[in-house]
Amino acid sequence: MKKITVSLAYHRLPAQMVVPLMGTVITGMQGKAELKNPPVPLTPPVPADPDAPVDLTTRKTQLEAAIEASAVGGKADTAVKNDALEFALDGLDQEAFFIQAVYRYNPTGVIATGFVPASTNRAQVALDAPAITSIDSDVPAQLTLHVTPVDNAYGYEVQTRTGTGDWATVLYSSAARSIVLPGLTSGTATGVQVRALGGLTGYSAWSMAVSRFVP
Repeated sequence: MKKITVSLAYHRLPAQMVVPLMGTVITGMQGKAELKNPPVPLTPPVPADPDAPVDLTTRKTQLEAAIEASAVGGKADTAVKNDALEFALDGLDQEAFFIQAVYRYNPTGVIATGFVPASTNRAQVALDAPAITSIDSDVPAQLTLHVTPVDNAYGYEVQTRTGTGDWATVLYSSAARSIVLPGLTSGTATGVQVRALGGLTGYSAWSMAVSRFVP
């Protein structure tokens, strides 16, 4: 059997994508007996332990707050965001190496935690582009995308545009099969495109753009 190496390609993700990835990892690691003592606690210890490492949930919350502050702040807020991102990635790294040891020959176990095995295809230079297989438009001001999952991807970036306007990133998702885009403008034709994140180059090509009328 081949030994599994956990991909650290999440280091190339935008900070906004690291937040949902951390949520996926926290959920994926919880409740598994073989993962009951991770190097970084998944949630704050009860009772509080000042000597325990800062848990992954707290690191996620700190990063999310720092991203929001940096969006409207200045250089100091950006520096805080960068520090929070580094701290979040440090927590993910410790969990990744732990997962790699526990599931050394079990790629399914690795994937179930939210991490992905590193590709063994040394010729691969980029992720495959995802495809939008369908879009649901049953809810007012909302579209739900169904996208083909891409091997070795840590998440997906979604862009939209109204009519022939400029593309703008509106969402990062750690899941592909159902991506909800709320808060759209009813009565408009909205274009959507998606790309996978991770891999050797950091991202794939964009999917073919699809346009839908927003109810």
